[in-house]
Amino acid sequence: DVTAGTLTLGRNGRTILGNDIIASGSGSIVIGGGGVAVIEKDIRNTGTGTLSVASGTTLQLGNGGTTGTFNGGLAFNQSTGNLAFNRSDNVTYSGVYTGIGSLVQAGTNNLTLSGLSTYTGTTLVSSGTLTLASGGTLGTGAVTISDSGVVDLGGQTVANNWVVNGGTLQGGALDVAKVTASAGTISASLGGAGGFSKSGTGSVVLSGTN
Repeated sequence: DVTAGTLTLGRNGRTILGNDIIASGSGSIVIGGGGVAVIEKDIRNTGTGTLSVASGTTLQLGNGGTTGTFNGGLAFNQSTGNLAFNRSDNVTYSGVYTGIGSLVQAGTNNLTLSGLSTYTGTTLVSSGTLTLASGGTLGTGAVTISDSGVVDLGGQTVANNWVVNGGTLQGGALDVAKVTASAGTISASLGGAGGFSKSGTGSVVLSGTN
C-alpha cells in the first residue's frame, strides 16, 4: 500500500505481480523498467495520486486467466507506455486512458471499453473481441485488427483510422477513406466520398450497408 510518495514497479523483461497493488492517500505508482508488468490480482488507486506507465513499458492486466483487474474505473495520468488486456473472461474497463501509449486486446473473450479515453497511440486487437460501449472511445490513433480479433463498434460512428489485416470489424459506421484492408471481414457501414483501399493478396469481405 503506497500512502505517500511514488513507488516504481517493473524491470527490463517480464515481471509477474501476484499481489494487490494499492495507492492511497497521496501515493502514486509508476509501472516502469522498459518491460512487461503483468497484474494477476488487483491494482487500484483510492487516493489523490496517479498511476502511470513509463515509456517503453507495458502494463498487462491478466495472464490469460480470469484475474487481473482495476478496482473500478481508474484514470491513467501522463502515461507514455502501453496498456494490454489478457483475460479469458468478459471484462469491462470503465477507466480513462490518456497519454501517448497504445492499447492491446490479447485476451480470448470480450473486453468492453466504456471510458472517454484520449490516448494517441495505436490500438491492436489480435484475439478475442473489443467492444465499445455507448460513449466509449478508442483514443485518437489508428486501430489494427489481425488474426482472429474482432472489434464491435456498438453502433457508433468512429473517426479513427483502421487497418484490417484479419478478423472482423462490425457494428458501427466508418469513413471509407480511413480504412485499409488486406484480409478479414468488414460488416460495419462504410460511408463518405473516398474510395476503399485494399492491399495484399488476402480476401476481404464487405458485408455492411455501404
